[in-house]
Amino acid sequence: MRNLLSRRLPVASALLFISVLVVILGQRGTLTPVRNAFGTVMAPFQTWGAGIFYAVRGDGSEVTGDPEIDQQIAELEAEVERLRNENAELKEIQAKARILEEQLDYAIEYPDRQVILADVIGRDPSPFLNFLIVNKGRNDGVEVGQTVVTSSGLVGVVQEAPTTYSKVLLITDPSMRVNVRLQDARADGLLIGQTNEILRLQFIQQESDAGPGEVVVTSGLGANYPPGIPVGTVSSVRFRESDVFREAEVKPFTDFESLEVVQIISNFTPLDIKDIDQVNQLINDLGS
Repeated sequence: MRNLLSRRLPVASALLFISVLVVILGQRGTLTPVRNAFGTVMAPFQTWGAGIFYAVRGDGSEVTGDPEIDQQIAELEAEVERLRNENAELKEIQAKARILEEQLDYAIEYPDRQVILADVIGRDPSPFLNFLIVNKGRNDGVEVGQTVVTSSGLVGVVQEAPTTYSKVLLITDPSMRVNVRLQDARADGLLIGQTNEILRLQFIQQESDAGPGEVVVTSGLGANYPPGIPVGTVSSVRFRESDVFREAEVKPFTDFESLEVVQIISNFTPLDIKDIDQVNQLINDLGS
């Protein structure tokens, strides 16, 4: 045991001496040339190892150091980006085709209505008003008061019609009033807009048996909208025995947030009820 210690003691002493010497030389800067030379020798190996690490890790730094492989990676990335863009374009074309198909279905269902197709180019950012801006105006035959629809149902009415665009007031605006009819119950009422997009239906006859799920359409009364345009479905009905009329809430068919294209009915002229002669003529025509 003593012999083993006597043999290891010189080795330990030598290592301790070398360690102390390295520390002293390092503090004095004597080893800097040696360190730099070692770094120069090891740099290519470090670069190669880093390339392999990042290529395997896949964090976007797929540089292998091999020009041929790097070129293949770049070509594959470019192809992926091209396919991604092409897929986005195809989805947009598909969406446009679906919209045009809906417009065609509307034209087939209502062949007597002449419509002007208009793209939605602006929306009301205010929570208190509800309107859209479309890219057709007076130069395209749009006039104030014309009814705006989609294949889903009633959208609103043209409020302003400059030369190249129009402002469409939605039926959800609190100022809107639309004469409607419950399709099955055959009861009339007045639809009032609300900012929460749930419409309020008032003045329903008390004896009406209207209930949830009832379809609501324009009645044509007041001659401001063509009759028979779908508006929405009744979601709830409120009434008391002491009330003269019932009230209901109506969920619109139209999804106002996703509107891209609308139809402006151009061959229907709303009646200005200020002109009493027109009102009388209308009554006579209905009675004949």
